[in-house]
Amino acid sequence: MGELDGKIAIVTGGGRMRSIGRSAVLELARLGADIVITGTNRSPETFPDDEKEVGWKGVDSVADEVRSYGRRALAMSLDVTDAAQVEDVIDETVREFGRVDILMNNAAYPRGKDRLPMLDVPEDVFQRVVDIKITGAFLCTQAAVRQMIAQGDGGKIVNVSSSAGKRGVPNTLAYNAANFAIVGMTQSLAAELGPHG
Repeated sequence: MGELDGKIAIVTGGGRMRSIGRSAVLELARLGADIVITGTNRSPETFPDDEKEVGWKGVDSVADEVRSYGRRALAMSLDVTDAAQVEDVIDETVREFGRVDILMNNAAYPRGKDRLPMLDVPEDVFQRVVDIKITGAFLCTQAAVRQMIAQGDGGKIVNVSSSAGKRGVPNTLAYNAANFAIVGMTQSLAAELGPHG
């Protein structure tokens, strides 16, 4: 028996072959959780060469790996900045598995167009980095917490940040801003939601 047997976890940003999301999903499954894996449903043409070489299928490939651990898995496409899609993921999780116990907010803007000198970062790119990391975490947390409170026995929220949430460096303004915000959001959520377990 695993320490997470009977627990249901949702992980955003879980479809890349080399990622924190996939690693977390597989560890949660190893510990016994059933998992809902979400990702952006990227086009295979945009996959890195190593994913193309193995016939990677994004969240579907990760779901297959979860099933190989003997755990149940549901793969879903999700834009975390769309409140209706977020609600659909929570609703489908409850329909499929009966509850939500763990949410891991891991979705992030892909590294690249945002890693420029501040004067060269397009406004829409800056906004998208912040929207995915911050607004996405807010929407997913709000929807999951409503369900967890209704269940009445608490839950766990894991917000993924990095050292960029503690120390700013050149050419990563949007990434730093988003990660600093995640740290502050997490502290606020912990203080507010602690009484609900």
